Amino acid sequence: MVIKVEKTIKCKITDLTERKREALEREYKNLQKYLHENEDVELYSANKQQADRYYEEIKAGKEYPISVRKDLIDLKIMDNVVSKYWLKVRVGSVYGGINVPLKPHIQIPVQGGGVEYCESKILKKDGEFYFHLTIEKTVQAEKSYSGLLAIDIGQKYLAVSVASHRDNPKFQGREIRGIRRHYN
Repeated sequence: MVIKVEKTIKCKITDLTERKREALEREYKNLQKYLHENEDVELYSANKQQADRYYEEIKAGKEYPISVRKDLIDLKIMDNVVSKYWLKVRVGSVYGGINVPLKPHIQIPVQGGGVEYCESKILKKDGEFYFHLTIEKTVQAEKSYSGLLAIDIGQKYLAVSVASHRDNPKFQGREIRGIRRHYN
C-alpha cells in the first residue's frame, strides 16, 4: 500500500545582508499591520491572498507567519558553496524577491521522485527568521512489523507505554505511577 506522509523541515534563515534583513523585516511587519489593522500596506500580492485565505480570526497581539504557497517555493540546492540551500522569498519592496541562505536541521530532499514541497511558513522568533518547509513524500507501507511502541500521555496519569513484540505486549505505567506516588 502506498501512502503520503508530511514532514516539516525547520530551517534558520542565516547570514542576511542588511538590505535583505530590512526587506524581510518590512514584509513581516507589513503582514502584521495588514492582518491586525487592516491597513493598505506594501505587501507581496500572494502574501495578501494567503493571509485573506487562512486567517479568518485575528487575535490581538499574536504574530502570524508569512505563508508561502507551494508554487512559489523556489529552493536552490547547490554543492560546494558555503551555504548549500538558498530560498527566493517574494517581498513587496523588491522586484523579483530576495535570495536568502538556509541552514536546515536535516538535509532537504530534492523535489520530484515522490517528494513534493507543500505550503510552508516564514516566521520570526527572538529576532531571527525561520523557514518551515513542509514536504510530502510517497512511501510504501510495510506489510508487517516486528514490534510496536505506543505512548499515551494522559491527563490523569503521567504516561503509559505499550511495547509489543508480536504476541507479548508489555504495559509500562504502573512503575511510573508508583514512583510518582512515592515522591508525593
